[in-house]
Amino acid sequence: MEFTNFKLNDKLVANLILEGFLTPTEIQQKTLKHGLNGEDMIIKSVTGSGKTLTYVLPILNNTNFDGVYALVILPTKELAIQVRDQFKKFAKNLNLKISLILGGSDFTRQRLELKTANIVIGTPGRIVDHLSRRTLKLHKLKTLVLDEADVMLNMGFIDEVKEILKHTPKIKQTLLLSATFNEEVKSLANSILKNPKIVETNLQNVVVSGVKQTYILCLKKSKFETLVKFLKQNEERTLVFVNTKSMADELCYKLKKREINSVCLHGDLNLNERKRAVNLFKNSVNILIATDVASRGLDIENIEFVVNYDMPTDPDTYIHRLGRTARAGKSGMSLSLINSQTQLDNLLEKFNDGSLIELKIENNKDGTKFVPKTLNEQTNKLIKKPQNSYKKPQKSVKNRQKSIKNRQNYVKTKRKKF
Repeated sequence: MEFTNFKLNDKLVANLILEGFLTPTEIQQKTLKHGLNGEDMIIKSVTGSGKTLTYVLPILNNTNFDGVYALVILPTKELAIQVRDQFKKFAKNLNLKISLILGGSDFTRQRLELKTANIVIGTPGRIVDHLSRRTLKLHKLKTLVLDEADVMLNMGFIDEVKEILKHTPKIKQTLLLSATFNEEVKSLANSILKNPKIVETNLQNVVVSGVKQTYILCLKKSKFETLVKFLKQNEERTLVFVNTKSMADELCYKLKKREINSVCLHGDLNLNERKRAVNLFKNSVNILIATDVASRGLDIENIEFVVNYDMPTDPDTYIHRLGRTARAGKSGMSLSLINSQTQLDNLLEKFNDGSLIELKIENNKDGTKFVPKTLNEQTNKLIKKPQNSYKKPQKSVKNRQKSIKNRQNYVKTKRKKF
C-alpha cells in the first residue's frame, strides 16, 4: 500500500514524494482512513513508528480552512518544535499558516501570528495563557490532537488540558496518542472521545526486532562501577536512562570525576540548556544521561547503545526506551543493570523467548570485557554476598524490662541534678 491509495490532495502527495515518503508505516496504514474521515481515535504507538504523520496528513489534507481549525497539544517544547517542523515539511504550497506557541518565547510575536494562524502547535501552559487573554480563539476548531498524553498527565497538565477543552466546540475530531496507557490516560480518553477507533501496533515487535537485549546482575552499590566499565569499553553513542532528575545530575557529576564526558537531560533544565545538551550529544559528546519524560520524542540518529541504569517500573516504558536505538532498519544494543530479583523476574517474564542475553565481566590482559554467559553459568537468580552468620544474642523479656527501668532511673537522677 502507498500514500497514493488514500484520498490525499495532489499537493500533499507531491510533498510526500519530494521528501521520500512513498509507503506508509504500519500505524499510518491503520489510522489514515479513520483520520481522513474525521473519526475520533486512540493511537497507541512508540516514537519512531511514524505516528506523527497519523494526524499531520489528515490535518494538512483539509483545504476548507478558516481561522484556527487544528490544535496540537504536546507536553514539552522539544516535542512541539519537532512536530511544527513536520507540519512545515509537508505543508509546502498549501497556503497554510502554522503557529508555534511555547512558554518562555515572545508572547507579542505569538499573539500577532495567531491572528492569521490555521494550525496551532503548543504546550498546555502557554495555550491556556493565550486563551485566557483571548488572543487564541478555538470556536472554529475541527481537529484537536493530544500527543504524548501519558507524559502530559505525568507532568501534571491535566487541569490545563481540561481548561483548553472548555474552549473547544462540542463537535470536533479528537485524536489521543500515547506510548503507554495507564488508568489516568484511559480516564481522560473516556471523558473526551466519542466512539473512538482504537489503533495500536505491537510495541514489542516494532521495537525489539533490531535490538540485541542484554543484562548484567549486579548489587546496587556496584552499579556505578559496572556502568563505568561498560562506558570505557564502548565508545559509541550511548543513551543512559535513569528514573529521577536528581539521579541524572548525580550520575553526570560522578562520571565527570572519572574523566568520562557526558551531558544530562531532564525537565528542570530550561529550553536553551536542553537544546545545548541535545546538540552536544549529536555532535561531540557520546554519552547522554536522561529521564524518560525529557527524552520522549528525541530525534537522534545512530544511537548504538541504550543503558537502563535504573530499570523502569512499566514494561511499555522499557520497550519505549529500546526504541531509541535500532532506528530506520539499523541494529542496536541495550544493557540493563539488574540489582533486584523482582527486576530480573519481570524482565524474564516479558521476554521469555530466549532473546535476553546475560552478560558477565571478564578481566584479562586486554582489559575488561562484557561477554555472554554460557548456559551453565546462567542462574536467573541475583546472588548476593552472604551476610555475616553471627547474630547478636537477643535479650530476654525480663532483661529488656530491667534495661528500660535502669534507663528511666538514670534520666530521673539527671533531672534532679539539673
